[in-house]
Amino acid sequence: MPSDREKFGDNQRSTRPTARLVGRTRIFIAAFSLLLASLACAFLPSAPDQEATISPPSSGDILSFQLPISVLTMEPGETIPYTQLTYEGHEGNIYRVSIDNKPADKRVGDSFRWRGVIAPGVTAHYNLRIAPTFSRDNMLVGGSVELGIFNPIPIEMDGDPSSGDGLLHFGNIFVDYTVPIGEKIPGTTIAFEGQEDQDAELSGVAGYPYRAVGDSVIWPGRLRGNATVRYSLRVVSVREDSLRLLGSAELWISPNQ
Repeated sequence: MPSDREKFGDNQRSTRPTARLVGRTRIFIAAFSLLLASLACAFLPSAPDQEATISPPSSGDILSFQLPISVLTMEPGETIPYTQLTYEGHEGNIYRVSIDNKPADKRVGDSFRWRGVIAPGVTAHYNLRIAPTFSRDNMLVGGSVELGIFNPIPIEMDGDPSSGDGLLHFGNIFVDYTVPIGEKIPGTTIAFEGQEDQDAELSGVAGYPYRAVGDSVIWPGRLRGNATVRYSLRVVSVREDSLRLLGSAELWISPNQ
């Protein structure tokens, strides 16, 4: 991935929109992933996290994206842009943080979670935990991020959907879709029309409409006025009643639209 660290804004009121936020996440090394998993099992509360912001209205269609386990390094005074997760400082084995403008003392293994709106029509759920670090000042957190795009209206785009300044970038999003016959691939204008001589017949694609197992399906487009996506998928299986695709997606979100 592009970087091992994320550079956030100086504080919650002056966070800087940056394409380096979460898009430059990286998959943990195996040992670190196992550590976080064990911490989650050991410390995860049975009740919902009371520090989390109440989620926005649930009405309407929502397209969800689950980012992989990621690691973020935060310096004192930094806030994850467009959230209310702030790291204040470190004292002994205590990490002083702020969640929803409320101070909290955390230790290694504790949760660092938040759910809220990061842009019009876009929600994020940061499910993070504090991990051990050799730094005396910085705080290392790891976990997953779930994004929700409200009421998407996919429109295919020509060119690179990432063009533009001040965009939040979320990359390496794992995608596993099973598409019933007559339905569209979620978040795209491509529909599965059925099986034709072992191949998948697609509509909403330019040119040759058939894809064999192992063939790629690439789709760049707009989900809503402030959110664009690029799918890089491959056909895994084709059946009479369904099509399965695996691959990845990248999201670009404008927080100010």
